[in-house]
Amino acid sequence: MSTSEYCPYCEPIEPCGQYHVYVIELNEHTNYDFYVGQTWKTVGQRLKDNWEKYGSQGNGPKLIRDHFHQMRMDLVPPEMKFNDTREDAEEMETILADFLRDQGYRVKGPTARAGKTTEVSVSHV
Repeated sequence: MSTSEYCPYCEPIEPCGQYHVYVIELNEHTNYDFYVGQTWKTVGQRLKDNWEKYGSQGNGPKLIRDHFHQMRMDLVPPEMKFNDTREDAEEMETILADFLRDQGYRVKGPTARAGKTTEVSVSHV
């Protein structure tokens, strides 16, 4: 996996110093279409961590390990790919996750919707 396809400024194992928002398409054997996340690492490093480093932590890595289909960086608008701070990346991650939900996709990721503190699932339209 080449990290340059995700960020032209990252080296294979050296992050560029920006926070990245990413989208993973999940296979049909789950209740979600996409996983939306953010990382200070290279996107390739973060994806690798889901298999190696975060094997027993939380539901996100297990969901990705069990249902990964492909990276979908084409769904991340250019202005959301690179963020100076974690707070900015978390905000962009939330906006993108809710935007995809508004398009009818089922998304594992944060939400800014009233009354929700984690994720919500929206059926396909």
